[in-house]
Amino acid sequence: MAGAGGKVEGMKVWRSGLGAWLVVLALAGGAVAGEDQERLSLTGFPRETWSRTFPAEVKEAAIAVHTGEVVACTESMVYYFCDRAQPAWTAGEGQDWKHVADLGIGWDGRRVLFQTDRKPRLSTEGMTLTVHFFDGEGKESWQKPNPYRYESCLLSPSGRYLAFGEEMAPGLKLYDENLNPLWQKPIKFWHLRFDPTEKYLFDGEGGILYTLEGAQVWDAGPYARVLSVSDEANYLMTQYFRTVSSGQSIFLLGRREFKKIELRGAGGCVSPDGLLSAYVTIAGRLEVYKTAELLAAGAQAKPLFTAAFKKPWMMQIGRDNRTLLTLGAESDNRSVLMLADLVAMKIGWKKTVDPAVRLARPTENNDQVAVRTDPRTLLKYRCY
Repeated sequence: MAGAGGKVEGMKVWRSGLGAWLVVLALAGGAVAGEDQERLSLTGFPRETWSRTFPAEVKEAAIAVHTGEVVACTESMVYYFCDRAQPAWTAGEGQDWKHVADLGIGWDGRRVLFQTDRKPRLSTEGMTLTVHFFDGEGKESWQKPNPYRYESCLLSPSGRYLAFGEEMAPGLKLYDENLNPLWQKPIKFWHLRFDPTEKYLFDGEGGILYTLEGAQVWDAGPYARVLSVSDEANYLMTQYFRTVSSGQSIFLLGRREFKKIELRGAGGCVSPDGLLSAYVTIAGRLEVYKTAELLAAGAQAKPLFTAAFKKPWMMQIGRDNRTLLTLGAESDNRSVLMLADLVAMKIGWKKTVDPAVRLARPTENNDQVAVRTDPRTLLKYRCY
């Protein structure tokens, strides 16, 4: 892999015969949707698991992608849900919190992170944030002052790492779950994404992939908004930002193939194992491909499945490659949540959500999803 200095060494590695054989072996070993898989039973889905109307606007929500627990917050309270509308526990009652932010939950529901401020959020400079770390039973493991007063915080997929930084100033810091410092890099805190296996951290603006030890291993090019990352960051779907073409082109990147292709589209994703990719074309067609074929042939590749779809806000292929869950805009006032059955290669179901919303948090296999249907209402669905 390339060191902090350059792409040339990385090109030699990824073009090597060993790299090519790794790709062949990976593709041969995985299960591709539609091939000898048991059919899904989608009759009667989606089914509402629970619905909760909060006393104030739901500012953020997150889901434990392995186990399905949901956390949500208003400006002054945090709520933790298991399988019913009554929260298993809450935090903030009588605390005089006037700002709750940076809510996150680990993949097994056992780690919950958020920050609070006791003063009105009149200006960034006026904030002095406190970091809170809870376990899944509602016990606060610790609370500590934000190391830098008001910097934003991001929880890693497992909840074992915390990243702090500012959007407009370089200086990202990585900490362990007890707030012990690990390393610092000149990275701005936006368009960051951990890979699902929690081995890498991708800096979208700089286009640099780092190990969680802080070593640079790949330079993919700057100014990318990260749409999706596969396991071990072998494949990425990105989109330019801060450019005139930011809403017209997306990019599929293969780290092992050392290849990057441009696609005319508005949103996309890759499966966790990297075998499948999907994107929504400029013409409003959702298309699903085998990643290897899409990388090789680009827009000339033949899709496995297509469906009409507009303005995607969220897209995810399930870890088992059996489903694709999407949330998009049908109009300014209406959203559509849709599950595509990648075994039968057809639309499984569509759910219209009024008014238009952009918040949907699915589990890794798309079997459960939490959706904010209006500013104060959160619903949990069973998808199949």
